[in-house]
Amino acid sequence: MTLRVLSIQSHVVHGYVGNRSATFPLQVLGIEVDYINSVQFSNHTGYPCVKGQVLNATDLKELYAGLKANGLHRYTHILTGYVGCAGFLEAVGEIIKDLKEEFPTVKYYCDPVLGDAGELVSLPKRGFLEAVGEIIKDLKEEFPTVKYYCDPVLGDAGELVSLPKRGLFFIWLLLSEYVPSFS
Repeated sequence: MTLRVLSIQSHVVHGYVGNRSATFPLQVLGIEVDYINSVQFSNHTGYPCVKGQVLNATDLKELYAGLKANGLHRYTHILTGYVGCAGFLEAVGEIIKDLKEEFPTVKYYCDPVLGDAGELVSLPKRGFLEAVGEIIKDLKEEFPTVKYYCDPVLGDAGELVSLPKRGLFFIWLLLSEYVPSFS
């Protein structure tokens, strides 16, 4: 079975986060990765100065429509990470729902990029956590647990993924169901 991933995450010119950290390790293993950059920043948001662009919901939907119109949307997995605003996240939710309707076996992995060491540090705008919660509730998906438990904010949405070594973690998530062990 050929694994095909749609990765909707951030991109940075300097550093390794988002699509910069997830795409290459997956491709090295022969996994096809189509990626959409939710933002393109000079560096990650932990620096004092960040410059760049944020992809809006309309442009995201247009990119997906192009993939779908050409039959290029047959994914086995979807990865999502940092987004620039709640509206974009709602568009991501629509894409995930559309893919799951057409391909019910597609697996979805969400890294909401909420922060580190128990602190919420990268919330772009109000409504973000609620939008994540709505997507998760609507999908009724089982999510792998790593660090953050968000029930107080998201109701019964469950546990969300966050891990600094994203590339290795995503490889483990994708391959764990296809190979007996991974080390």
